[in-house]
Amino acid sequence: RAIILHGSAGTGKTSSAYALANEMGWEITELNASDQRTAKMIKKVVGSSSKMGTISGSKKLIILDEADNIHGKEDRGGEKALIELIKKTGQPIILTANNIYDMSYALRNAGKLIQFRSITTNTMASVLIEIANKEGIICEIGVIAKIVENADGDLRGAINDLQAIVQGKADKA
Repeated sequence: RAIILHGSAGTGKTSSAYALANEMGWEITELNASDQRTAKMIKKVVGSSSKMGTISGSKKLIILDEADNIHGKEDRGGEKALIELIKKTGQPIILTANNIYDMSYALRNAGKLIQFRSITTNTMASVLIEIANKEGIICEIGVIAKIVENADGDLRGAINDLQAIVQGKADKA
């Protein structure tokens, strides 16, 4: 009923969840780390989504981003409520986590684990070059190499760095 996508930041976990929903024609309900994730809030937002279908009759993908950060006083009872919802849901649920071992044993075992590995430097360079080409950006290969080196496997960070460099050049023009 739930899958847990885990791996380093910037490896495509959340993007993959959105791509799946798009491919399947599913609506999305998302709670991320900036949202309050108490038992009350999880039952209110995720609970209602897990039981109700959409107007069109399609599935609704429930995404709980950074599930490895559900703990402490801020998330009173949230983890327990989430585990109960996973057991009862009629809708697919995807949890994402950077560090699977920051999640409790009970939450880790509530879903199927799928690991996302760091993006290789060659793949990152290829993606950045493709983005630059599609956006009409002229970028020296040394700049791409430096961005990739600094990104340490975080493709999202590398894309953000490329964007910052391009915007910096535009601001100076």
